[in-house]
Amino acid sequence: MIHLNSILLLALLFLSCQSNTEKAATALPNDSAETELTCMQSVLKKDGKWGSARNHMCEKISLSETIQVYVDSLTQLNYSGCPEKFATAFRAHIKSWREMIPVTDAFPGLRGEMHDVFKEIENSDNASEFKNKLNRVWDTWYVVEALHKDAEMFAAIGGPDRWAKLKTLYIKAVHEEPRFDTSYISEIWRAVDHFKIRIEQQSKEFHNLGVFSEAGGWINYVHKDSARKLSSASLEGWKRDHSQNVYVVLNRLAKSENYEVGIDSLGRLEYRMEGEKICAFGLDSLYRPAEYFTPNPDGTENASDFKIWKNTNGFVHTAGGGPKDGSFSYETEIWAPSEKPFDELYTFPFNLDSLIK
Repeated sequence: MIHLNSILLLALLFLSCQSNTEKAATALPNDSAETELTCMQSVLKKDGKWGSARNHMCEKISLSETIQVYVDSLTQLNYSGCPEKFATAFRAHIKSWREMIPVTDAFPGLRGEMHDVFKEIENSDNASEFKNKLNRVWDTWYVVEALHKDAEMFAAIGGPDRWAKLKTLYIKAVHEEPRFDTSYISEIWRAVDHFKIRIEQQSKEFHNLGVFSEAGGWINYVHKDSARKLSSASLEGWKRDHSQNVYVVLNRLAKSENYEVGIDSLGRLEYRMEGEKICAFGLDSLYRPAEYFTPNPDGTENASDFKIWKNTNGFVHTAGGGPKDGSFSYETEIWAPSEKPFDELYTFPFNLDSLIK
């Protein structure tokens, strides 16, 4: 009777959640990204309820029976509206739970809260095999969690469709650096979808103007009345920095379905493409990417904090922050996105002659 009551409890939870899901899934039929997120949230909400019941069910029935009841309930989940990646990941997670049962069958008499039972098995002769199976449960869960957080993050900053359409961005910001006595103004005109940048920085102490593209890079030190062309190595450095610019990365991720997302050892949301690490984000309580990490060729990381947020034309973006090492800080005055190509908006010449006229 205890086993039957436990099954009925989960069945009731399932029916309750299913009713809520059907209402939520039809709430936003015209926005696929929001519908997908709603579906993921519904699936995870059900799993949360069933997981809470599961954790205490094995106080009265065996761990194997508990897992079987939990798995049977999870197999009834409806992924209609969820991204296929998410549905596939969650099915793999269910499979990992099912694969634990042959190991837990050896402990029919253990009772207690589930995690306490886990600890007892981890101290048994079956510890090695059990830990391998349990690690698989956690590994598959991290994939599910990462896909959900990825969707939450893009929803929090305006949605992937909006970011995918971004082509050009102009930013004007006030910068502070410890080495300077006064602040300076930085203006950046950036092609988000390819490598083309114009930068102008001015203060009472200096005035620099630079242009960078596949054709080359030039910097005019206006206050010194001198200019130089970048070496190939320096230009490659600028190209790498551009590719790691947070807005360029968000645009790239929003346009692609080929990236892999996971949870790294520090709990950060990590993105890879073709096995190569692109970046990692630390999300705040609103799922905004408040911390940003990018890899260097030498294995170190660049790390930034985004502390101020604004909404511009539906884009929720950072408007203040700086590197974690304190080398500079900024506060944005103008953040002007456009879906138009860079060359359609601006006619800046990209050569040395144009800088020294």
